[in-house]
Amino acid sequence: MRVYLIRHGATKGNLEKRYVGTTDEPLCATADAAIAALSEKLAGQKQPEKVYVSPLLRARQTASHLFPEARQIVVDDLREMDFGKFEYKNYTELDGDPDYRRFVDTMCEAPIPGGETKSDFVRRTVDAFDRIISESGKEDAVYIVAHGGSVMSILSTYDEAAKGFYAYIPENAGAYRADVQTGERTILREVTKL
Repeated sequence: MRVYLIRHGATKGNLEKRYVGTTDEPLCATADAAIAALSEKLAGQKQPEKVYVSPLLRARQTASHLFPEARQIVVDDLREMDFGKFEYKNYTELDGDPDYRRFVDTMCEAPIPGGETKSDFVRRTVDAFDRIISESGKEDAVYIVAHGGSVMSILSTYDEAAKGFYAYIPENAGAYRADVQTGERTILREVTKL
């Protein structure tokens, strides 16, 4: 089985370098060009009948642009990390906050007040991916449209090359393709950035 892990197109908060987790904002006008470019990269593939999406608007809108005929299956646990008190702020607004400094100094491992820990977020996202792969059975391809953190969580957990979390940062409307091998342990092989 082949899997496509796609990050949503750009939002206003993304362009302003904000922590956009639970904020449910739409795509911005500049997202169209990147989504169209990704659509061209996917053009040779059979169009999916269904696509798994985060419940957040930016992911659902991206999926609608890329796969207008596909049925969207909303998977709540594919949503982006809950950034708690950092939500919708950027690094300049957070500069001097001791909680933020601790978060950054620990490679985002420290808890966020009112938010989700990175380890809980990764576990939640990976569990959602496991359910999707299990439910997909013998399908040729699975398409997932979610968030940068969701893609990073899945790839850093299952890529047989075992790169770290930050090795998989997708741009807005960016995607990775991989071959899924299930069995005793799920492995993603031949991970390719599109």
